[in-house]
Amino acid sequence: MDHVIPQLDGTYKFDAMHDVVQIDEKGFYVKKIGQHVYVLTGKDGCPSEEPPVQAVQSKRYITKVMFVCAVARPRGGWDDTRPVSITRDISRRILVNDVIPAIKAKWPQDQKHLPIKIQPDNARPHVLADDLEVAAAGCADGWAI
Repeated sequence: MDHVIPQLDGTYKFDAMHDVVQIDEKGFYVKKIGQHVYVLTGKDGCPSEEPPVQAVQSKRYITKVMFVCAVARPRGGWDDTRPVSITRDISRRILVNDVIPAIKAKWPQDQKHLPIKIQPDNARPHVLADDLEVAAAGCADGWAI
């Protein structure tokens, strides 16, 4: 209920939340600890494929994959995937160069003066709420992001 109470304004009207963009990420490891690998064998009982090379010194070195997603009313998917380590600077660059221009391109132009909220989750790499570069990109051209 903690995420609902700040949205209440006392009017008891339905809020379609068309002015909210939610940013979230999901991370997982490429290989699980202790995961078994099965190798196919041919009719003669000999392996028909090479076993994969599993050479990590510690479980700390297993590759982690992370997806970042910005959603404002579902419209379709992104086909752009590339490996990037997410830091605060990368998160700022994604917001300024990708997310905010996409919002401006797809948002109804007659509603650009209304406030639009970008709501990240509580992960550390996200930009701060008072980041000047993100605020400048959001307020450019008469927008209120």
